[in-house]
Amino acid sequence: MKLLVKLLYKPFGIVFGLLGGLAARQLFALLWSRIDRSAPPAPRDACACAGEVVAAAALQAATFAAAKAAADRAGAQTFRHLFGIWPGEGGGD
Repeated sequence: MKLLVKLLYKPFGIVFGLLGGLAARQLFALLWSRIDRSAPPAPRDACACAGEVVAAAALQAATFAAAKAAADRAGAQTFRHLFGIWPGEGGGD
């Protein structure tokens, strides 16, 4: 049963993962634009200070982690709504 649920859920995970990545990219761009008008600095940019590089990387990581969690949760809830089975831990199977 668990293998069947995993196979059925795989397309949901892929689609919601892609949507989450797109949303994360847009959200990070929006958040960074409120901090600085220029593009986020690259780690090897000689003109950027270390604090700005680290802050940009931390914000980007947090944004992507939150978007991934939200997308995973939305995918699981959609799957349960359609099939009546929770695809992860604690699904009662």
